[in-house]
Amino acid sequence: MSGPVLLSAERLTVRVDGGPVLLHDLSFELRAGEALIVVGESGAGKSLLAQAVMGNLPAALRVGGGLTVGGARLRAEDQRARRPLWGRTLALLPQEPALALDPMIRVLPQLARTHELVRGVGASPAMAEARRDLDAAGLGDAARRYPWQFSGGMAQRAAAAVALAGGARILLADEPTKGLDAHWRDRTIGMLDAVRQAGGCVVVITHDLEAASDADRVVWMEDGVVVDDTRPSRRTKEVPR
Repeated sequence: MSGPVLLSAERLTVRVDGGPVLLHDLSFELRAGEALIVVGESGAGKSLLAQAVMGNLPAALRVGGGLTVGGARLRAEDQRARRPLWGRTLALLPQEPALALDPMIRVLPQLARTHELVRGVGASPAMAEARRDLDAAGLGDAARRYPWQFSGGMAQRAAAAVALAGGARILLADEPTKGLDAHWRDRTIGMLDAVRQAGGCVVVITHDLEAASDADRVVWMEDGVVVDDTRPSRRTKEVPR
């Protein structure tokens, strides 16, 4: 794949301050249209990788190595430098939708606020775009509900709409098909493909490899270490927990 690197990690490492290493020297690079799939059992360090790339680790953890995000070279340890990129260049769909949704704000104005504040859209157009997003996610009738009134699958779809509302070209998706029925699972896979088709790239953390069966690279992790690194040429079965 040609073109500039959109996202890369160079010997990305996460350790407890004064304690053990949790993520060991992980390196990768993604260009426009590419997907990286990260798999492994629970506790392997997959979600930790996503938070390290985002620059959203707790104070007790230390991150080292280098990053390229949207063409900008950054020190991984400088987490604050990535915050202005959140939503606009770099977006995260977390494994638990509650982490992406404010339980005190109804979903429609919450999504509209993302369009307004992140993309700079006016209030009325932002509300209209938020309605279209929710309709596309099958949530039009639930637009005035609070997130805590949603089922797990509904919250997952709402969180995906919020994550993509800012137009970020780099998407980190942590278990994006979790809790979805077959129809919405396929729609979510289509959403990931759409990011790539639009010139972006995706990192998908999953146990369900069919969620990105045409991945450019699959990384298998165990105890914070990459134990296998493949470039698949055919569909792969679901990875057991």
